Amino acid sequence: MLFADDGLYLNPVYPDNARKIFNAISSNRDSLSEYVSWVNILHTEEDMWQCLMQMEQKKPRSYLFEILHKYSFAGLISVQSIDHQIRQVELGYWLLPEYQARGLMSKCISALTFYLFKHSDIEEIHIRIICNNHFSKAVALKSGFRAVEQPKQELDNGVELFVLTKNDWLQYISF
Repeated sequence: MLFADDGLYLNPVYPDNARKIFNAISSNRDSLSEYVSWVNILHTEEDMWQCLMQMEQKKPRSYLFEILHKYSFAGLISVQSIDHQIRQVELGYWLLPEYQARGLMSKCISALTFYLFKHSDIEEIHIRIICNNHFSKAVALKSGFRAVEQPKQELDNGVELFVLTKNDWLQYISF
């Protein structure tokens, strides 16, 4: 379990967590599906369980954490697309609507970023954000990430790339 702030924790997710996650997604499908496309392929608790099993068996492995706010499920954050050769990972995240706009995700990203840069060989963290997701962009910027130029094809897909390098992070945390 990673401590992010007082009463805010990142706890590893296992297939046994499928029911809790599926119920949260089902109750908030409309608001989540605007920015989290994969929620639309999860129709049953079994679908969620299968998804978690695939993540656990994937090589390189992805790491999924439930965000707990005062021990209540608030959302998910993941470390994926891990490439140790180029020392790069990608983060993905979402919060349930009642936990948004409280600064929680910035704290979670900061805790996970700290862990990755201090305890692994990772040199660069990416976040891909749907162009019209202004709240997520604000979270990335607040967490020290910067928008980077990318091929027109990526922008045409409606996605912007935000990057934080280890060197930028070291300067960011020294303020």
